[in-house]
Amino acid sequence: MAMRMGIREKTYYCQGTSESKKPDYIEIDMFPFYELKYKPQRSGKKNVTSPKQKKLNNKNSRRYFRLLAKSNFGQNDYHLTLSYTEDNLPLSVPEAEKEVQKFIRRLKRVYKKADKLLKYIYITEEGAKKARLHHHLLVNAEAGVDRNAIEKAWGKGYANSVRIQLEHGGIDGLVTYLSKDPKGRKTYISSRNLIKPQESVSDTKTSRKQFKQLTLWPEDCEDMQKHFEQKHPAYKLVNVEKYYNEITCEWYIRAKMELREEYKRKLQSKGKSVSKNRKGAKRRNE
Repeated sequence: MAMRMGIREKTYYCQGTSESKKPDYIEIDMFPFYELKYKPQRSGKKNVTSPKQKKLNNKNSRRYFRLLAKSNFGQNDYHLTLSYTEDNLPLSVPEAEKEVQKFIRRLKRVYKKADKLLKYIYITEEGAKKARLHHHLLVNAEAGVDRNAIEKAWGKGYANSVRIQLEHGGIDGLVTYLSKDPKGRKTYISSRNLIKPQESVSDTKTSRKQFKQLTLWPEDCEDMQKHFEQKHPAYKLVNVEKYYNEITCEWYIRAKMELREEYKRKLQSKGKSVSKNRKGAKRRNE
């Protein structure tokens, strides 16, 4: 039986915090595949499978963490760093986990007073030099939730909250730093109310000829940018990464794209006008 080859395109969608109808950020993976019984695939959006063990010691786990963070946190949300004084310093990671869970419960009460729900992801790690346990958290900023109250809820040492500032590619730099290669045990814990990143698969969007041309172009050339932005006009290209697998002798391409600001405004204004029309229609029916 002859073997058939195709170009598989997997697209990952991160909803983000702009409240637009389209995802704020997408990643597109493209790679050749071979199958004996070839039937082109094209699937709708579905949730990305979460790693069963949330250890950040492999590429898939680190990527899922990054997509999950980018789906839920953005500009003006908080990056919170928690450290311990000497008399409060836990002796082990399990002890530190108990302390941060107590902090999460106190933080939920702070948000509840403002009639808001807390969303969070946190990582517990040891310092590179002195191996001191500390925590990094991403939490949502909400009207009525005081920043000082968030820091005060810690009470075990130093608490520093910093507003996330959008850089090119969103919070990519921050989450890449937080998920950097661990030397030992390093896991993340997230709240259950987070929006899950989604993915879709297609074997028909890119031909073998197009893919071959993409492998020949430099990653930062105008032709590469034009190709992806024509296929996804609502998005601008952040960057393209190409990898060559010396074992399979095949190329692998990843494109990162973010929703254009003007398109966010366009979608938001459309949403407002629809809302007004619905209200008007409701009054007429009454």
